[in-house]
Amino acid sequence: MPGVRIARIDGPLFFADADAFRTRIREIAAEEGMPCRLVVDAEAVLLTDTDGADILKQVAEELAADGSRLQLASVHPPVLALWKRAGLIDALGEGAVFATVADAVGASPAVRVPALR
Repeated sequence: MPGVRIARIDGPLFFADADAFRTRIREIAAEEGMPCRLVVDAEAVLLTDTDGADILKQVAEELAADGSRLQLASVHPPVLALWKRAGLIDALGEGAVFATVADAVGASPAVRVPALR
């Protein structure tokens, strides 16, 4: 779907892998050279920490500066609870967390994607 990128995290998101995650997410967001909604499929994230939340906040801020938006899908309740306590969910804003990737992809666009000429 134009304007939507999906990235899946296949394991924990914590201090040891936060920088590699950030780098890869930025690469994925920049692939088409235009703003996007970047949906992170967090189904496999069973272990996280506040550093994981902090890196997601940082990525969300960087994407927003480029006109893009970070959204989350399939977040397990304990992980979501930690991310809420760390302030991530508030930082992402309303409508940024979805039960499934399909729900996120089907949601109304959260960014303006320039029309192709």
